[in-house]
Amino acid sequence: GAHTLKYSYDIPNALGLTEEYIDEHISNNHLVFLNSTLENEVKKAPEGSCIIIRGKLVDIRGASPQKKYSIDSSTRRNDTYPAGCEIILVESYTPVNCGN
Repeated sequence: GAHTLKYSYDIPNALGLTEEYIDEHISNNHLVFLNSTLENEVKKAPEGSCIIIRGKLVDIRGASPQKKYSIDSSTRRNDTYPAGCEIILVESYTPVNCGN
């Protein structure tokens, strides 16, 4: 669906990471913004760069004449894919060094 996370990986067996471990630690984050200025600034971050996002987890409720919307943010870490989406109301962000 529109909120589904697809991922793939190629991890050497020597690292000991399993599909179960990855499923328990992966997170599908959806960002929402209260103003377009902040949204545009975050969107300028180049793909592959690292940023710290500060904000709050929120649930989304709304309606239009054609559709009702209801999306809940996960508030626990023991849910696994495909559950566990976090909806973050972005209040600020900071570009950081990825440490590569």
